[in-house]
Amino acid sequence: MSQTWNTFAGSTTLGNTPTKLNENFASLQTLFSGASAPTSPTAYQLWLDTSGGTPRLKCYTGAAWVDLTDYLYEFETDHTEIVNARGSASSVDARLDVALNEDGTPKAGTPAGSWWIDESAAVAYASASTFTITGVDRTAVYVAGRAVKLDQTADAYGHVVSSSFGGGNTTVTVTCTVDAGLSGVEYGQEVQNPPSEWTVSAHTLTTSGITITQGTNRTLYALTIAGLTADRTIALPKARGSGIRLAFVVLDGDDTFDVLVDPDGTEQIIGYGAGNYIPMDAAGQVLELVDVATGYWAVATKKGWPALESAAGSSVALTSGQWSDGGASSLALPPGRWKLQATCVFTKNAATTVDELYVGIGTVTGNDSTGVDSLRNVARMVYSGDTVGGAAFLPILISPVWEVSITAADDYYGKCYATFAVNTLNAQVRLQAWPA
Repeated sequence: MSQTWNTFAGSTTLGNTPTKLNENFASLQTLFSGASAPTSPTAYQLWLDTSGGTPRLKCYTGAAWVDLTDYLYEFETDHTEIVNARGSASSVDARLDVALNEDGTPKAGTPAGSWWIDESAAVAYASASTFTITGVDRTAVYVAGRAVKLDQTADAYGHVVSSSFGGGNTTVTVTCTVDAGLSGVEYGQEVQNPPSEWTVSAHTLTTSGITITQGTNRTLYALTIAGLTADRTIALPKARGSGIRLAFVVLDGDDTFDVLVDPDGTEQIIGYGAGNYIPMDAAGQVLELVDVATGYWAVATKKGWPALESAAGSSVALTSGQWSDGGASSLALPPGRWKLQATCVFTKNAATTVDELYVGIGTVTGNDSTGVDSLRNVARMVYSGDTVGGAAFLPILISPVWEVSITAADDYYGKCYATFAVNTLNAQVRLQAWPA
């Protein structure tokens, strides 16, 4: 290493010249290498900085030293990519000329058949959706989404669903129909960014439920519920925050018993609480769940659950200034997220003076206002002390929609309230709930 640089100013003896030139050449040869920068550098002078574990090449701009090493690594990477891109051709241009015209358009005349690759190993029919490849593990080739062409009695095209290796053979499941005349298989080019498709799994639930294995993803379970003698369970795998999605649709229902979509162990479906489930029993119900975190599934879609509507409570005589459950209008709701709304019809004696009318939702039966919340589930009408005469029916009051999250089964009650004088005032409440 050398950073010596000699200048020839004034008189220099001939005997000293070779030594000074050799010192200059050494500095050039080693790029002025050293642990510290050369003194008195000139613009664009190079320096190989050896102060670190890996030498770094720097250039003096006239004001500061600029590190060029990262640029050199990038050039090396680009060079490697270019060399790899040309493959066995003499240049990248020569390789591109095989498939592209000079203006970038694809060349014509390449037969479509060249897109397909013949399976070299022996193949055999296994079932209407599977075939086997004898004596070789081809699971790396037959990946989900890869196109396949089946040479058989009725030629078919489709895609790979899955493949597995066992007993010395590869078994491939495909989307098209495999027939007993299968004589050959061709597969398409490698899958690039395959679409995320759902797999449909059909089940008739009569005497048993379903246990979903860990790792199952984007599977739609098509359920036929018939002849149940007891509730059946669909046991979900453990939630790990993997983003896995599972969906369930009821094709045919049986409202005598339920199919219970149930988390594993101590896990829970958000909004339903630990140990609780979502019952399914009616045709058209659709439920989609997402593994969002360790121990937690979340509802992404829930459709087809009818509104649960209580029978209207009987008309009940009100006491002025006191809440009533409107003739015992109530709903017993299972765990989950629900929307509730109460409707009340008030009926008065013609001479009754009405000041205020209320309708709301409570959580305790009888003349109790527990759960009633004027900001969330109460509607109010004020008459400012006026005497309301004439027709016996007052305007119908409807409460705001109140959304609740229930972690354990609970009862809800339609509530009404009025302040009035002279004779009587009756009320009748209907409470309605539907899944949120």
